[in-house]
Amino acid sequence: MRRTSNVRWLICACVAFLGAAHAHDTLQLAQHAYIATCAGCHGVDRQGKSGVPNLADKFWLWGRDAASIEQIIRHGIRTPDPQTRQGVMPGFKHNDAELTDANIADLIVKLTQLAGRKADAQAVERAEENWVWCVDCHGKEGKGVQSIGGPDLTDKEWLYGGDKKSIAESIAEGRKGICPGGPKLDEKSIKALAQWLANAK
Repeated sequence: MRRTSNVRWLICACVAFLGAAHAHDTLQLAQHAYIATCAGCHGVDRQGKSGVPNLADKFWLWGRDAASIEQIIRHGIRTPDPQTRQGVMPGFKHNDAELTDANIADLIVKLTQLAGRKADAQAVERAEENWVWCVDCHGKEGKGVQSIGGPDLTDKEWLYGGDKKSIAESIAEGRKGICPGGPKLDEKSIKALAQWLANAK
């Protein structure tokens, strides 16, 4: 009986060791792939910069699960790839909306109100007419529409800056950042990288 128990213990120990070794190898593979293909834009620490997403936080426009991340690694964002993510922020000063500086200023006040802060009621009322241009991508309450990469406008995370000047520029001129995708990574590296980014703290 004791010998059987010892054999079982040895088998369990071996399985645990092999599992830990595999996890270590996968982690190294993922980190190597990140340094080789992502760190140039997002930084070694994954913190990003203005216009380049922070990959170390919880605010991921298209979702932080491994499958969503893998899709971006493979196909990119706003690339010629047919399967790329295509969501864009149009420039509302130059499209059919033809917003004026005054219109944009009112919309910024509207965003202040949606974020739960005190806002000028008259400006919010004036903004309602043009808020309709924002709803499809950001939702009626400004919480964002993840399926198309529409960001939450009520939190403190602003990819291009949350000050009034930066927000006004985003509304007026639009934003169309690109993630190239399609790096020369093998299948194993792509999956390891996606899983690591999904779970990294």
